[in-house]
Amino acid sequence: MGEMFLRVSVIIVTYNQSRLLPVAIDSVLAQTYPAIEVIVVDDGSTDDTPEVMQFYTGRVRYIHQENRGVVAARNTGIRAATGEFVNVLDSDDFFLPAKIERQMQVFNTRPGVGLVHCGFYQVDENGNRLNKVTSFPSDNLLRELAVDCFLLVHAPLVRREWFDREGLFDEHLPWEGQHAEDWELWLRIAKAGCQFAYVREPLIAYRILQGSRMTHVAKMERGSISVLDRFFAASDLPADVVAVKAEAYGLRRLWIGFDYAGSGLWEDARRNFAEALAVYPGWADNSALILKKIVDAALIPRVKDPLAFVDSVLVHLPPEVAALQGYGSYLRSRVMTSLAVKSYAAGNAIQARQQIANAIGIDPSLLDSPDEFRSILCHYAMSLPIPDPIMFAGSVLGNLPVEAKRLKRIRPRVLSDVNLACAFEDYNKRQWARTVQRVIDAARYRPAIFKNRGVLSILLRSMLELTKHRGDELCRMLQ
Repeated sequence: MGEMFLRVSVIIVTYNQSRLLPVAIDSVLAQTYPAIEVIVVDDGSTDDTPEVMQFYTGRVRYIHQENRGVVAARNTGIRAATGEFVNVLDSDDFFLPAKIERQMQVFNTRPGVGLVHCGFYQVDENGNRLNKVTSFPSDNLLRELAVDCFLLVHAPLVRREWFDREGLFDEHLPWEGQHAEDWELWLRIAKAGCQFAYVREPLIAYRILQGSRMTHVAKMERGSISVLDRFFAASDLPADVVAVKAEAYGLRRLWIGFDYAGSGLWEDARRNFAEALAVYPGWADNSALILKKIVDAALIPRVKDPLAFVDSVLVHLPPEVAALQGYGSYLRSRVMTSLAVKSYAAGNAIQARQQIANAIGIDPSLLDSPDEFRSILCHYAMSLPIPDPIMFAGSVLGNLPVEAKRLKRIRPRVLSDVNLACAFEDYNKRQWARTVQRVIDAARYRPAIFKNRGVLSILLRSMLELTKHRGDELCRMLQ
């Protein structure tokens, strides 16, 4: 008798995206999980979406409604869904083939879990991969979710019972469609006790459309602050969650300020920077954290000129942190170093070497900060869409300009760190042999890794799994 599969309903919401809609639909139809119901909710499109949908007759359920916004469209799809599990998807993004299968594996082994999310790729308008995001909090999830919405809206696969119990996306909130309604829902069900899990793999492609976020910053500001107001107004929050209230508002204000900066709305940017410090004054004494956030903001794909962004942000900082303007060379150098590593990944070694030389010229202290360079290189080795992070890291260190030869001494630590990061990725994919080999390779560069309990844990578990079926292979690896 064949295996029984629980049904998953995927709701694709579209509005005037007939060019990209087939990519989203085909990505769901191509899933390796066999029991999927596909529902397309057309939120009043005026393009040729109805004609496009004729091609999918019999394979996809098509619902057309008057234009009411993305939240109402998602809810229409959820109400129509018949699956025990539900996933929403916007028509300009798409799934990787094993998304649903990998998440259902978690549900099947952990029946108490109510929501499973996953990593994702950021891709450009043509679907070319830009970045990989696979690191998320795994402890104190309600507290971490209150500080920042780390879930991409399309990532969670949710047990239908949680929608039945806690309600759908709230259609009556004033920020509908502005990247806050999903945060409100995840906070609501997490607070109600829904257990979260995630797959540490990129299983979604999230398309970065130029201007798609920056055009609605004011609505995003109102929406996200309203989410925090509503959440922290609850009288039954755990003490550890209440304790991060100031941090949550401060971080949100800081990123809203960066979004305004990306739109060139500098007065609004300055206002939000000032409010971030007012609500969370401790940041005024934590220059390292603010500097890191500025670098991170400058390097998001939607920022066209990262160096100009840095200069403009520094000019518009509030008086409380005006001293950070003296770090302009430091920030430009670190941004330039990051751009250089990206150039290496794109195959532009000549440009990359020049960018490294420029970074050193801007701030020679980079040569005295090998751990900073190591951190940047390791981060991009694991977050850029490259086939072999270890080979990439070694190649970068072997192709540095003459000016940067002092940085080559970090090679053993870099290769150890990247091998370990790959080991954890392989472990979460249940690739036991690869995990063991990665840990062994990392230890060859830095034996001290065996003092780390996490490393020992994945090594021993992987060895145990290998001995069950592939003992001879394990013996060869350990020789």
